[in-house]
Amino acid sequence: VAAAISTISVEGRKHHVKKTKPKYRSHSRNTPTSSPAPAPYPSTHEGVFNILSFGAKGDGVSDDSKAFVGAWKAACEVAGGKVEIP
Repeated sequence: VAAAISTISVEGRKHHVKKTKPKYRSHSRNTPTSSPAPAPYPSTHEGVFNILSFGAKGDGVSDDSKAFVGAWKAACEVAGGKVEIP
């Protein structure tokens, strides 16, 4: 049993792959911290409510829950309404 355990641990070490970080670095000092949110665009389909049209920023920082709820409520008022989250 001990020989089997040591064999397994040795085999595990043989198959270990070291992960390395990419070596490229940006030398630009004007690199933005986040990309700008896409501009709100109207939906091309009736009954589809884009949350950006309800004030969502979509930047990963802002709280977009009010815009989501607004789009959801509007979609609930239309038969087959859908909320679009780009």
